[in-house]
This record gives sequence, structure tokens and C-alpha cells, in this order.
Amino acid sequence: FDKKRPVANALASSGECIFTFVLTPLFQLLIGCFSWRGALLILGGLQLNLCVCGILLRPLKATRDVNHVGEVRKEEGLPLSTEESDETQKSFKIESKPDMSEKPEQEEIKSRFDELREKFKLTKDSSRSSKRTGLRTSVLHYVDYTLITHAPFMVYSMFGVFAALGFFAPSLFLVPYARSKGMEEYRAAALMSVSAVTDLFGRVFFGWVAGLRLVETVQQLAVTVMLLGAILLLCPLASTFSELVAFSAAHGLVFGATVAVHITVLPEVVGVHRLGSALGFFMLMRSSGGLLGPPIAGFFIDTMESYGAGFLLSGAALIISALFLLILHQMNRRSRSTAAERHDSLKQTKWFNVSSGMKSEGWT
Repeated sequence: FDKKRPVANALASSGECIFTFVLTPLFQLLIGCFSWRGALLILGGLQLNLCVCGILLRPLKATRDVNHVGEVRKEEGLPLSTEESDETQKSFKIESKPDMSEKPEQEEIKSRFDELREKFKLTKDSSRSSKRTGLRTSVLHYVDYTLITHAPFMVYSMFGVFAALGFFAPSLFLVPYARSKGMEEYRAAALMSVSAVTDLFGRVFFGWVAGLRLVETVQQLAVTVMLLGAILLLCPLASTFSELVAFSAAHGLVFGATVAVHITVLPEVVGVHRLGSALGFFMLMRSSGGLLGPPIAGFFIDTMESYGAGFLLSGAALIISALFLLILHQMNRRSRSTAAERHDSLKQTKWFNVSSGMKSEGWT
């Protein structure tokens, strides 16, 4: 998907919202009937069905963009192909031969020996270079390690790390927070269902809005992330059921708007031909934030003896992640302005060359 990628991503991930809406009250029922151990066993059995879905997936029969591999070879000073090394050897052979009549016989033998030795050395070096090129090409076919030197991608990955620190709070702490305010189990669990409904609407609607290209996707994502962080910072102020329902609805809406576009920004940062490796590296780095977030939040909750500390930590992490999106937006603007300046300078140079040629030929 090139034109409607946000909508496709929103629709593909909408099953998560439906599952959350159905499972949250069902999980409370399973805990009451089978205890939390039995409920987790049943939930694990349901999750095993994902393995069947994964088996049915097949990669698209699309060839990898060879131009990118060629660019990497140029950057590393490697020949583009084995044909290039063959041409180099051929060009080495076609050299001006010395005048035999002017040289003694010993000098002629010595020069021929030196020539053969240089040819053998060049052939040996070219074969080693071809082996290294083949190895790096095969590695690049599966893992594009050059992404770690791509500055915009690394900035976006830092956004993912801090965003993952803030995404977990409602799913882990909303129900315990509502229970700490004196609400019963099923009413507290219903808050997650409310969030799931608005989450589904937010994904589909804001994915459609992103497809319209009214603003840049990075700008839309930065706004939604900042709103999400502000909503989480306001959560400790809610104490009644109606206030928590309003918080859950607002959080689900803005969270859906964020999820609908945060993956679709990645092809705009690195290009579609590098999306496979970029998505793998991005998920790997983002998982570090998801791994560290819950224990850090748990430490603050135990220290302050309030579940509101977890929401404060999540909101602050999301605000910080939005700053990396603003940095990425400025980097994109500078790169576009630089490309425009180069294009204008090339046009002016061509026009100057054409006009100079016309003047030299006597055209006025």
C-alpha cells in the first residue's frame, strides 16, 4: 500500500480493539470461575491460534530493490559487480607496449615479468573484493545493517523507545486504579471496554484522515502523541466512575489515532524498499522501552503508594517522545530544502552552459 497505507494499517489492527472489548469482562468472569491461573491457561490457549495465522502468512513475490545495494557498495568503495572488475582487468591489458627496438633484451624480459606480476596481483585483489562484495550483498538482502548510520531512522527509533514507556500504563494500571477508588470489579473492567470502542473508531477515522495527506504524517503523529501524554498526566485527577469513563474514552480515541499512523511513518523515513529491516530494528529498539516501563512504573507506584504515579510516568515519557518527532520533522524539512537548492543550482548551471554555448557560436 502506497496511497492508503494508514487506512490499511488501521483496519489490519482493528481486531485488537474488538478482542479487548470482548475479553476484558470475559476475563473477569474467567477469574471468578477458574481463578487467575485457570483464566491465564484459557487465555494462553486462545493466543496459540496466532501460530496458525502466522503459518498461513506468505511473503510477497517481489524482488529487492537492487539500487540500494548498489548505493551501499559505492559508499564502501566496492565495485558494483564482477563485470566491473573484469573491465578493469581488460583495460589494464590494453596498455601501450614499450618499443622493443630501443630496449636491450634483459630490460625487455624484466618489464614483461613486472607486467605479469602486476596482472596477477590485480586479479588476486579483484577476486578478494568480489568475495567480500558477494558476502555483504547476501547480508544486505536479509538485514540492512546500514540503517544504524541513518540519522532520521535512529531519531524515530528513539521516539519508539520513549513511546513504548508510555503505552503500557492504561492496560496495566487502569483497572487497579479504579479498584483503588472503591469501584467494583466489573465496573472497573468496563473502562477497558469503553477505551477499546473509542480506540477502534480512532484508528479507522484518523487513518483515513492521514490518507488524505492534509498535513504531514509526522506532524499528525506528533500532535496525537502530545495529546496522549497530556491525557495520561490528567488521569490522577479522575476519581469517580464518570470521570474515569471520560478518561478512558479520550485515551482510547487518541491512542487509536496514534497507532493508526506510527508504523506508516517508517516507510516515509527510510523508504519502502528498506521497510523490512527497518521495521525489525525499530521493533527491537522499541521493545526495550516496553520492557523497562512496567518495572520502573511499579517502583514509583510502590514508592508513592498511588497508581497515579504510573500514569504520570507514562505521560512524561510520551511528551519526551514527541520531542524526537519534532526533531525528525526539522530534519525532513532541511533535507527537502537542501534537495530543492541542489535542483535549482543544477537548473541554473545547465542554463548557463547552454547560454554560453550559444554565445560562443555567435547566437545572440
